[in-house]
Amino acid sequence: MLTLAAVLALCCVGAAGAQAGWAVQTVALRDYVEAQSAVKQLQDLGFPAYTEFAMDRGRQFVRVRVGCFDTREAAEAMARALGGHVTAEAQPVELTPGALAPGCVSESIGFLNGYGWRLVSDDRPVSFEVQVAGVPATVVHDGERWRMVQDGGELPPLSAVTPAGRYVSASVGGSTFAALETGSGRYVVCPGTLLAQVGDAAIVERGDTVVACRWNGGMP
Repeated sequence: MLTLAAVLALCCVGAAGAQAGWAVQTVALRDYVEAQSAVKQLQDLGFPAYTEFAMDRGRQFVRVRVGCFDTREAAEAMARALGGHVTAEAQPVELTPGALAPGCVSESIGFLNGYGWRLVSDDRPVSFEVQVAGVPATVVHDGERWRMVQDGGELPPLSAVTPAGRYVSASVGGSTFAALETGSGRYVVCPGTLLAQVGDAAIVERGDTVVACRWNGGMP
């Protein structure tokens, strides 16, 4: 079992400054019109899909890809949620330099879902009571990064970051996502069950982790 110090190490690894380098590929087609149709279907569902041209043994293909992610783990999570649910197949791939993704998603793990925990406050900032080996602690996301507060310590101030919109829960193809809703539409940011929003971050429960997802960029 991890110690409280290990959880502190997990919660303090933020995504700020991480270099985006991954995407999700759904299909590679010879026909450009067919590829554009696949992109539009994904975009209509709220996914930031786009096309790329690629050559393989002298033949040109059109890749249909989704998103831009700061880590392979984030791209893998989206690929699992898409493959067999929204698309026939999906796999994480390295992001092509100059890719047409409208923006990128950064993620950071707050704590492992296997611990005893409960959501204490879903606003300003988001805070959880977490039990690790019988030791209580408060894990907080202030809108920018995860922090740990012990022994009734003072909660950190909320980040001054202005949210781009409101996060809502979205179900697509039987998978659950956090989607950013703005005046111009709805954009699917990351897979998982939405727990709360703080600033421009969505806090989601995904498998064995509680994760903060942040969208950086314009709307598709």
